[in-house]
Amino acid sequence: MSRTFSSTALPESFRKRMAPETRKALRCPTQPEADAKQERVAERKMHEQFEQWLRLNEIPYVHSRMDRKSTIREGWPDFSVFRNAVSCFIEFKVPGKVPEPEQRECINELSNNGFPVIVAYSVADAINFAAAALGLHTLQDASDPRSATVYPDGNKNAS
Repeated sequence: MSRTFSSTALPESFRKRMAPETRKALRCPTQPEADAKQERVAERKMHEQFEQWLRLNEIPYVHSRMDRKSTIREGWPDFSVFRNAVSCFIEFKVPGKVPEPEQRECINELSNNGFPVIVAYSVADAINFAAAALGLHTLQDASDPRSATVYPDGNKNAS
């Protein structure tokens, strides 16, 4: 009789004591590791959807890859978007997460220098923000009230 090992049957206390390489080989992450992976997947999906919108509208942009260490300045927003000599910057976060200190520093520096920048918690918010900052019109509805579009003059949710 052959028995198969189910890594999900291991209690969290056992998984915490295992070496990270062993957990990875057995595909049995700790709960914090599993949560972090889900957050990365959700944020990656937002990146992909926003990138599709940019391509569809033929808007030039620079995007920091999530799967490799970046070669640009630490803390730089996920997207730098350009159109007709205007630029804006978008940092995506899953709801409930906040920018890291390096990201907050960079976001504040960009904003203090007059650049529109947002921490977006949904694709709709990013689209509305970029459209407004770049002088475009969109029918996309911002559904997540946690993200506030902040323009260089300090107004929130300005159109």
